[in-house]
Amino acid sequence: MNDSELTTQEHTTLSYALARTDRLINQILNEELKKIEITLPQLTMLSVIQRKPGVSNAKLAELAFIKPQSTTKVIQELENREWITKTADPEHGRRILIKLSELGEEKVRACRAIVSQVETLMLKGIDKNLALLIKSQLEIMVNNLKQAK
Repeated sequence: MNDSELTTQEHTTLSYALARTDRLINQILNEELKKIEITLPQLTMLSVIQRKPGVSNAKLAELAFIKPQSTTKVIQELENREWITKTADPEHGRRILIKLSELGEEKVRACRAIVSQVETLMLKGIDKNLALLIKSQLEIMVNNLKQAK
């Protein structure tokens, strides 16, 4: 099946279907996360900090899908809620190291339970092996697009 057949067959493009899925995931996650007083950008940033403590602000913005200008504001919100701690890097005087506090770790665990519920809902009726294949194919698509930049 070629690209035009795929588009004609379903009356939509794959990129449009992905965008619709992304929008629905964001909408549902935002609604659910609001119940535990956290935003999706805050969760994303906490998750990045958890995986990569000490990451630079620029890289943090990129990995958290937010604009670099917004990073400082979100970091301040996380610090005000005591979900992160900031310390000076002993090896680089001006560099600040950010890591999750215990409260931050607890918040990420609570959020992951919500994300898991949303993924379970999204994947209802889809074979587990097919879901893994879709994920791997999406990662290939991301890499293809990154190389095209």
